[in-house]
Amino acid sequence: MEKVAQKVSQLKKRLSHEEFPETVLPAFKPLPKIQLQRESSLPRIEVDRPHTPVSPKTSLSSRPMSPYPQYQTLSYANGVKIPDYESNRGQKIPPNAKKLRVRSFLWVKPTTTGIDTALYNQLLPVLAANLGALSSGLALGYSAILLPQLRPDEASDDLLGSGATNITSTFYKPFTADPDQGSWIASIFGLGAIFGGLMSAFLGNRFGRRVSLMMLALPDLLGWILVASSQNLWMMLIGRFLVGFAAAGYSPNIQIFVAEITQAKHRGWLSALTVPIMAIGVLLMYTIGSWLPWHAAAACCTPVPCLLAICLSFFYDSPYWYFHIGKEKSAHSAIEQFRGSDSNVVSEVFQIQEHVRGRLKNNIY
Repeated sequence: MEKVAQKVSQLKKRLSHEEFPETVLPAFKPLPKIQLQRESSLPRIEVDRPHTPVSPKTSLSSRPMSPYPQYQTLSYANGVKIPDYESNRGQKIPPNAKKLRVRSFLWVKPTTTGIDTALYNQLLPVLAANLGALSSGLALGYSAILLPQLRPDEASDDLLGSGATNITSTFYKPFTADPDQGSWIASIFGLGAIFGGLMSAFLGNRFGRRVSLMMLALPDLLGWILVASSQNLWMMLIGRFLVGFAAAGYSPNIQIFVAEITQAKHRGWLSALTVPIMAIGVLLMYTIGSWLPWHAAAACCTPVPCLLAICLSFFYDSPYWYFHIGKEKSAHSAIEQFRGSDSNVVSEVFQIQEHVRGRLKNNIY
């Protein structure tokens, strides 16, 4: 029995040797590990257009060969530049793939603070423009302190009584004005305001609201200089006419400029600042006139139009005006300045464009 078992085992070994010889079997190699990762979210469109490099050479040393041809690592000859990897993420891109980059135009930059910065960006140009309203208030209150100091000495004696001291003799008085002349000094301000109001419409439509305010600062400054240095009645009348011309031109341009640069939620109270600032100017002139003579009080008003022109030079004009004249890039810069860099201005830009297009179609401008 033992001999039979040995012969059977020898026969099995011989058969297995003959069916599967060692020389026929290939050497064992581990399967390559394939790991497909997509780190980028950029969409890609693959097309069936073959791309033949100049001299392709498969790189076997760097990584195992992938069974998919589009993910094989290729090296090209010198002088041939093909974007194998994405420039900013290092991801492998197939040579027959097209990249499609999508950027949303309605992307909103997240804000880092809870403070409404758009309010401060609108308040500063509004206050700068309302310096014209301050100058108008100073001009309105000036006649009340000027006329009593230009009365003749006899008229002052009648007003103060016989026992009172002639206080007007201590004031600077290069000329005097009787009641009739004084009424001309007070009323010529309104005559200049008529022409200034008509001229403001032309200047605003021709040069824009901001530039027209800066242009009106020139006659305002010249008028205050003539009033402060008046040596006769005609210099005073011309100065008061120029001041009235500028004061009437300020008002409509300020209102339109403020309405065009402010948001709807802040437009009401920012537009209402003009009248209180004008009243502050009147009260300020009464205060200055009670301490200083009339020529010094007029000289104190000359820095106001200068400050108006200087402050407005740091701001853009209204985006409505820039869209009206076709400067879209300046309109975008203006609305970013008045809203802040963290605000979403896209929808407002479209709204302004539609509004201006409708007004141009109806020939309103």
